[in-house]
Amino acid sequence: ITACLFADYVLRFLFGGRGSLLGTTAEFFSWWFPRNYIPGPPKQFAALCGAMFTGFATLAFFQSNSQEGIAGAVVMGAFLGAAFLEFAVNFCAGCFFFEIMMKMGLISRSVIDRCNQFYDEVKKTTHELETRLNESRFPE
Repeated sequence: ITACLFADYVLRFLFGGRGSLLGTTAEFFSWWFPRNYIPGPPKQFAALCGAMFTGFATLAFFQSNSQEGIAGAVVMGAFLGAAFLEFAVNFCAGCFFFEIMMKMGLISRSVIDRCNQFYDEVKKTTHELETRLNESRFPE
């Protein structure tokens, strides 16, 4: 299972959410939930973190020593905890650490500008959509 998760996170990191089987399946089943738009770079960093966690756990589980198996279980527990936070309270641990790295200056300015531009576009599009919906509800 961990090897399949590792492969899925590598695909998600390389090709985005629609590049992975689990991401596509989750998108299909989440159509009735409200949308929360996040720029690509933080989610790509979160996918890289997921790939590292599941990759380490996969390597640890394939070791013959039982102590590495325990280490793999601990890493998968941390991974599952982060996945549960994303599911239950919409808290992305990878995005949180990405934001900290932005504040520390570890992320290039061009990536920060792309994220800010994304948020500006989402805000503008949401405002235009709400304006059009309100105009159609109350015709003059």
